[in-house]
Amino acid sequence: MKQHRNLNKKPTAANLDALTSSHIDFLRTFKTSDGRTISYHDAGNSDGIPVIFFHGIPGSHEQGLRIISHAQQLRMIGVDRPGVGRSSPNTKGTLRAFAQDLKELLAELKIEKVRLLGLSGGAPYALAAAHDLGSVVEKVALVCPLGPLAVPEVFASMSEGMRKTFERHRQSPALSKIIIKFWRFAFLLQPKACHRMLARTYSPVDQETLTNEELAGYIRNSFITAFEQGVDAVLMDATNYLSVWDFDLKDISVPITVWHGGQDVVVPPAVGRWYAKNLPNATLQLLDEHGHFSLPGLHQKAIFDDLLSKSITT
Repeated sequence: MKQHRNLNKKPTAANLDALTSSHIDFLRTFKTSDGRTISYHDAGNSDGIPVIFFHGIPGSHEQGLRIISHAQQLRMIGVDRPGVGRSSPNTKGTLRAFAQDLKELLAELKIEKVRLLGLSGGAPYALAAAHDLGSVVEKVALVCPLGPLAVPEVFASMSEGMRKTFERHRQSPALSKIIIKFWRFAFLLQPKACHRMLARTYSPVDQETLTNEELAGYIRNSFITAFEQGVDAVLMDATNYLSVWDFDLKDISVPITVWHGGQDVVVPPAVGRWYAKNLPNATLQLLDEHGHFSLPGLHQKAIFDDLLSKSITT
């Protein structure tokens, strides 16, 4: 396992204020069996309950670092998907391929039991891991989760703008790549201006939430890390979301809590309801007053109290 500088120092509430500019101090890497590099952070309480964090799209481990600053009783392991941050690209980077990477990482870290937190576009990867890791996974939290877009009911529930974005990628990946490249260039050049522009498409409660510069800064930094190597990782995510998933949700028996905001216009609450109906051991927590960013940004205590509570498998 390779470590970047100052890796004996772990992020805590006391030193996370400087993390936006020095997050690399807490970044680690390991080599998969096929020789690729996976970057991740291992932060928080080393004796706490291990939680793997699955970032959104575009996103990176930075999103998990923001969460750990508010939940010190856990050990948060945020993993960059292939092509994100310092993680090597993987041309066969399916949902289940990433689950295999996580299996190897858990063996490297000697972790026998783990809980999963999938945020937005990280939810499909969290579900694949819950499926493939089996009894290693004790509990799962899906927060504002993106659903399987190959399912007509799920695709139809998305906003018109999101449907157009994903349909364009399905019909013309080359055009999709050009547009994402433009956004990458703009974000690297003017991250604050681009984020303000995107925020205009969010619900009012999310726009208000993102006036918190600390939260907005973590989101911007995670976007920048997502684009460090280019746009292929984001495009791979989109392809995976649109593909027919090669595992059955009905085979996932672990307890899952689905958290969704009633004012979420990025991933509408109908997707959360769909998951609650189609996962055999799921509980839906629908908070009418929250949106896509306000829910994970402001409601962390309840999410972690539930995720860290005793697991009861039915």
